[in-house]
Formats: sequence, structure tokens, C-alpha cells
Amino acid sequence: MDPDTDLVLGATVFSVDAQEVINLIALAMRAGVTASMLRDGIWTHPSSTEALNEVLAGLASTAPVA
Repeated sequence: MDPDTDLVLGATVFSVDAQEVINLIALAMRAGVTASMLRDGIWTHPSSTEALNEVLAGLASTAPVA
């Protein structure tokens, strides 16, 4: 994530259903969707994409404060 723009710059996904998650992230990157928008999205349950909410919230909470 770019701390200034909140855009997703890249991702590595190593999990069950990684192909599902990485395609969503790639689409978000191409469309200019911010990490906050992905974090606050409502995802299908049960699915691997619903974990994005928690992962992105965790990244945001560990981001350096400028």
C-alpha cells in the first residue's frame, strides 16, 4: 500500500484459493480501488476473499505514521 494514496501497489498471496484473492487484488489495482475500499468491502461468505477485511485492517494498523 502506498501510504500517501492508499493504493495497492502489489501483493503476494500464499493460501488456499490464492487465485481467487489475487485476481480480486489485481482487478482493484487496475481500477484504482484503494486499500480502504477493499478493507471495507462486503465479500461473499464463506470465501477466501472475506479475509481481506482482516488482512487490510491489520496492514493499516501497522503502517508508519508520517
